[in-house]
Amino acid sequence: MATAKPRIPCKPVMVARSDGATTFTVRNGQAPEPNEPTREQKINTPSADGSVDYYRPVQPDGDKDLDWRRKLGQWLVLAFDSKNEHKDTQFILSRFPENYTLWEHVRVDATGARRTDGYLYGHPDGRSSRFRSPAEFFEHLAWLATPLPKGRCICKICAGKGGETQDDGTGVAVKETKPAHQNQAQTQTQTQMKPTNTMPSAARGVSTTSTRAPTGPSLEQRLDSEPNGKYLYRPGELVWYNKTKDTWGLAVISMRQIKDDSPRYLVQPLSHPFSHPPAHIKDQENDLRPWLAWSVPTLGYSKLQGCTYDQVNWEEVIVNYPADPVVDGSILAAKVIDSSYSLFEQDENALANQGERCYKGIYLGAEKIWVGEPVRLRSLGDDILVLVIKKIIERMTSPTTSNVTFVGDVWKFVKVHTPIKDLDLPARMIHDLNWRNRVEGAAQKGIWNEWRIMEPNARRTLGDVKGRWYETQALLRVLRGPATFENELARGITGDAGLWMNGRGDFNETGDLRQQDRESTFGRAVPAGFRVSRGLDDSAGDRFPDYLDQNTGIYH
Repeated sequence: MATAKPRIPCKPVMVARSDGATTFTVRNGQAPEPNEPTREQKINTPSADGSVDYYRPVQPDGDKDLDWRRKLGQWLVLAFDSKNEHKDTQFILSRFPENYTLWEHVRVDATGARRTDGYLYGHPDGRSSRFRSPAEFFEHLAWLATPLPKGRCICKICAGKGGETQDDGTGVAVKETKPAHQNQAQTQTQTQMKPTNTMPSAARGVSTTSTRAPTGPSLEQRLDSEPNGKYLYRPGELVWYNKTKDTWGLAVISMRQIKDDSPRYLVQPLSHPFSHPPAHIKDQENDLRPWLAWSVPTLGYSKLQGCTYDQVNWEEVIVNYPADPVVDGSILAAKVIDSSYSLFEQDENALANQGERCYKGIYLGAEKIWVGEPVRLRSLGDDILVLVIKKIIERMTSPTTSNVTFVGDVWKFVKVHTPIKDLDLPARMIHDLNWRNRVEGAAQKGIWNEWRIMEPNARRTLGDVKGRWYETQALLRVLRGPATFENELARGITGDAGLWMNGRGDFNETGDLRQQDRESTFGRAVPAGFRVSRGLDDSAGDRFPDYLDQNTGIYH
């Protein structure tokens, strides 16, 4: 006998302000239309093959309705709960904002396979601006929940509508054909907690609004966000490089170039401060590895154990060192880099609280990370979690130290029997999913690789981040070797590149070190005047050298 799902007791929370509209106008002069699926979309008559495809209202207090409202209520309270007073309490949105209605798209194919998806209608821009998931609606709801919001909402739908909405002077984005009724009451809760504690005037952890014009990604940022991109590595990153057939060293990338449709990298080996090997051109990505791909090697000179790079008396070490001091110099320098961070490209237009600054990117340990891309997170057990970064916020705690917060959505890698549609993910992650499912024969096996959102607008610290997220298709071929990689693909096995990577700080007990910029992070481990190219964003116009003069060691 089937049993009903247990109902979890939840405290209700309500957002009284709404910009919802029951009707909208497609074109000026035309009669308003209902802000819901069209009449044709509601017809549930089966086709000749028995398949059906239609929309119907979601029943109040049904499973899908409760699922949406539980997630939205919980996320909303936790986002505004700066003191974590309600982290152990379950909340539910008592109702959707006025004039917002939840509909269900029902599809049953000729074989009887059934799929239902929820869509929330009511956005003042009309039925085409429906919300496809609780996560997609959350930013809009948080904007509505902020007392007297200013400017425009920056949720995915509002931000993508350009000039189709305008501010009516109260901070609510509406169309020129304004809805008949908009409730401007303040946010209220139906719990015992005080509204001033639960819903402060400045939301923490919620991206609300900004009256400043947004700035788009830079050319380099766009280049690094391309799926199946041209480069695996980025300027300023710490990497392993192949010195000889069986020997690897540590170096930093100064610049990169595409030549004959293949990437090339100019890498500068790390060393002690009194001798620096010449730079190398690497035109095979297989000759490079991410720093986090391998563990930190043991120092050759035992007396250096426990020392940092700048604590070493290098003149004395060079005289007494039994082998090559360059190797130990590079290892100690790499440990400093692994512990360091520096932010770049301050975003003057991003919304920030007093004393905070937002940046478009960060050098975190060995890697260069941009806003808008995923990073690997530490997790309990075998879960694969990533954070898709929306904001990087820094608050200085002293002239030389700071707290850095990443704001974004946490996603978990899962295997499911039904593909999840309309994922709001970076193009690189979507491309990687499509490749995995194609190789593993997801459509034939009925088991799909997907990302499931776990926590929207989450806040994480430097210590929560393991490192960059890499496409498995691109990196695992390098880490596993082409032969092993192709053999596993032929057997329908893709694996995950992150499982073959360490995390930042795994073998380094030094705390986070804030650096002024990337060059100061490298210090004396690179030649004086060493510079990291900004690539397409570089006004200096760095020229990638063509060849190395073997007699002088100078590139031309």
